[in-house]
Amino acid sequence: MKTVQRLAIAAFQAVDCTGLGRVDFLMDPKSRKIFVNRDQHHARLHRISMYRRCGWRRACPYPELIDR
Repeated sequence: MKTVQRLAIAAFQAVDCTGLGRVDFLMDPKSRKIFVNRDQHHARLHRISMYRRCGWRRACPYPELIDR
């Protein structure tokens, strides 16, 4: 898991993203190599998104989250 976290941070920074984002990965089942699939710096911030479900709601009201 730490390897994927490091790769996600590196991919996010490599394309100069800021703020919230998401990096998706693919893994080859035979070699178990991990590949970056995409980097989404405008992660879905709609009212039912996972960001909202993971505690942001308590820490940051929705209008403030959108502003950030």
